[in-house]
Amino acid sequence: MIYLPVYIKILVPGYREKWYRQSMAMIDTINQVINSIQFGEDNDGPWVETEESSYRMHGFWTSSERSTYQILKPMLPDRLEVQYMRIMIDYMSRFLYPHMRPDLKLEGYNADQMFGFHGQHKDAIADIESEKDRELLSELFYPANDDVIINCGAYVGFGDMRMSTDIPDGHIYSVEASSACYHRLSRNITENNINNVTPIHRAVWDKDMEMELESEYAQANSLVSEVLQGTHTEKVKTITIDQIVNEYKLDKLDMLSLTLNGAEVEALGAADYVLRNLRPRIRLAGWYSRGGKKISDISKDLLEQYDYCVYIGKRGNVLAVPR
Repeated sequence: MIYLPVYIKILVPGYREKWYRQSMAMIDTINQVINSIQFGEDNDGPWVETEESSYRMHGFWTSSERSTYQILKPMLPDRLEVQYMRIMIDYMSRFLYPHMRPDLKLEGYNADQMFGFHGQHKDAIADIESEKDRELLSELFYPANDDVIINCGAYVGFGDMRMSTDIPDGHIYSVEASSACYHRLSRNITENNINNVTPIHRAVWDKDMEMELESEYAQANSLVSEVLQGTHTEKVKTITIDQIVNEYKLDKLDMLSLTLNGAEVEALGAADYVLRNLRPRIRLAGWYSRGGKKISDISKDLLEQYDYCVYIGKRGNVLAVPR
């Protein structure tokens, strides 16, 4: 296969227009919010600050997104510089539309126009065919003021920061395995004086042990080499869902969110107490495969044993509620 650099590809008739079409939601969203955003940097990397929230959010520099920026540049605002493309996308796809809010949907776009957003955005509740199911799930996944949430795979915490305002009397336990991501997560929570989010530096698995975390950059991390083989590894301590509940003495859990790049299977497999007794609503990323079977299907089989009603989107996003 011959590799062509981006500056050559964009000369091919129709190439750039194809990217415009598949990135329409991202282009429009960035242009809508850019004037309320300030960018900056410190020794850790870039930050973004918004007028609306007053949060300063620390993230990662642009890496693989550089080529996306070059292609889309004519459609992007001038004040968005290439080095901030990564953190801009993270703000858009994680703060404005958190993984924990499947009830939120970008209006006016189909999945083929949502490059830059994640699978759970493309499999939102609004895309479920049954009107009755849409209404039920919208009601169940709309956050209550006092919700208690465990968010596994919190990345740098943009979604947790947003959710902290949605549940002012509740609490989020934000679990992140990667040391680079956890550093930014912890800093974002501490420096913004967010008191209802607890960062936890562990990897979620089916037992308490030490493992190798495969890592690439930013959120590209996994305990499962079948899903991701990184350019480097780091040793991490693991924890189970049930252990989190026990260690933090939780007597209720309203939502469990799993974005673990393949480890969702093990996470659910060691959540017997939670699934039997606390009965949270669940969203998880089910689009990867394990042993030739989609994680969405593996999760469905397991959760139905605990009398959950499971909804699987076309792209593998899983929503589950107790019957």
